[in-house]
Order: sequence, then structure tokens, then C-alpha cells
Amino acid sequence: MYTKIRDVALKTGETVELARLTGPDLEWGPRIEHLLGHKGEPWNWQIHQCLSTPNLGLETFCHILSRAGRPIANISTFEVNGVGIFGHVFTVPEEREKGAANILNQAVMADFQARGGRALYLGTTYDSPAYHVYRKHGFESVEPRSPYMIFTKLGKPAFEKGFFAAGPATIEPLAFKHWPVLPALTMMDHPARLRVLGLGIVSASSTESGSLELIKHAADHHKPVTALVAVSNLTQAPVVLACWKPEAYFNCQVDLMDVFFAPGFDDAAVKTVKALDLPAGRKIVCYTDSAWPQKESVLQAAGFTREATLRSHLKSGDSVLDVTVWSRM
Repeated sequence: MYTKIRDVALKTGETVELARLTGPDLEWGPRIEHLLGHKGEPWNWQIHQCLSTPNLGLETFCHILSRAGRPIANISTFEVNGVGIFGHVFTVPEEREKGAANILNQAVMADFQARGGRALYLGTTYDSPAYHVYRKHGFESVEPRSPYMIFTKLGKPAFEKGFFAAGPATIEPLAFKHWPVLPALTMMDHPARLRVLGLGIVSASSTESGSLELIKHAADHHKPVTALVAVSNLTQAPVVLACWKPEAYFNCQVDLMDVFFAPGFDDAAVKTVKALDLPAGRKIVCYTDSAWPQKESVLQAAGFTREATLRSHLKSGDSVLDVTVWSRM
């Protein structure tokens, strides 16, 4: 549904229309897809799904500036229960340097807070012009010097304490409805540095790309997704993520399984790993780091055996860690 908010003036004095598009929308959706078509896969697929497919289990909002029915700038948010991803920030080249991004940032954040939004996550380049624009509008790095950022009215510690409160959880196959909120799990304050290696998540970083690729691969090949999520019955937060795929981080010729979970959800993590449909006849490897011994207990309970410990520099530039290799057949 397309809703005009008001006419606004760019720095040049030109008047354009500010509006909010709520997906799916079969009239304006294709126009936004065309505007963002340069992004490539899996993003073009994700944008198409969110703007054309009903009942995905998430909310899609696109704040746009347009002239004569043609969108010239966009910022999107994808949300579940007031938690989600902020992204697809784009202005067509001929309309840049006119203040479009600032107008849209203000509109997005005002709308998000008016709707009772709780937390938004994004990734950018640290200390870049875009990074400082997002800081101006209330975002902050999830860790010192991190390119990953969060906005929350309560502050990150207070939000995470409530969102990840201990309680029962239900195991579900990874689906689109989990995609916008999973960054809250993997970008949380947590001792682990090795989080979900198969999705490239080391330290506090986002599942935005990696989990989407798993969802798209499953849809393209008409096969079950190779990941499970445990969702809190109390808060609907994703509290466990477990997945497997061919391992690439340490260049091993095996399958890599990983599990990451919020503190206090050890039992749910064991159940989630045991519920994974791991491939038969293949060696399955998992890594732990010395900063988070709770994961070792989960792997032991799920039938993994300690193989070796090594000292490793992480590719993200973190300090040297003691990394333990676990495996099972």
C-alpha cells in the first residue's frame, strides 16, 4: 500500500513526494525493484519476495522520494514485532547531493519510533560518511569500531536483557520470518568470537546476507533449509541458530556445523543441534573458542568429540584465540 506523507523540498528547492510503501504492493513494488535492481542476488530476490508475496511473516516498509510517479531514493526496513533490518539505502546518481538521504533517514526513524519499534540493525563501512549519517540519526556501533550498528530507544543492554529473557523455546526451520530478527542474536553482547563460521559471522556481525542465502538456496532447489532456529515462546526472539554447510573458513574438506545461542539457552541449543538433519557418511566439524566454554558442553551433549586445539588469528583482525576442533560422523 502506497501512502503519501507530504511534499518535501530538496536542497536545490525542487519539490518531490515523500511516501511510505508497505509491502506487498503490486503497483509500486516493481518500481522499487527497478530502482534497486543494481544490487544483484540474493538481494533482488529478497526485494521481490517482500514486495510481491503476502504472508511471509514479516513487515516490509519502503520510505521513498518520487517525482511524477518515479522513485528516486529509497530506504527500507524489514521487521518482525518491532525488530528488524534497516537497508537498501539508495539514491539515483543524478539526484545525489540534494539531501534526499537525510530526508529519508528522518522519515524512517520517526515512523519506526511512532509505530513502537524496538531495534533496527544495519551494516555499513566504519567511519564512512554513511556511518556518520546513521550515527546522527541514533545508530551506534555494536562493538567499538564495528561497521555493524544498532538503533534502540532503550539502549542495547536493556533491549537485549528483555528480548533474550530466559524461558521455553520452540524449534523451527529457518524461514523468512526469522530473517529480519536474527541479527539481534548474532550482534548481541556475547563472549564468543567464533559465532556462525559457515555464514561468515565472526565477532558481532550480521546474518543478513548469510541466512538469506540459505533461505534462497532452499527455495530455488525445492529442498529443506539446512538451518534451524529456536524461538523464545515469551518474546519471539531467535535464541538459537544452528546450521551446516560445506566448510570454507579453515579450508577443510568436511561439512561445517555451527550453533550460536543466547546465554541461558544451553538446553535449547542441544535440542536444536540434535534436530538438525546432518548428512550421513560425512565428517561434521564444529569450532569453539576459549572465550565461550558453554558451547563445548552443548557439543558434547549433542555427540561431538574434541579433536584438537589450535592457536589462530581470525580473519576479522581479532586477537589470537585458542580454537578447539570438534567432530562427529
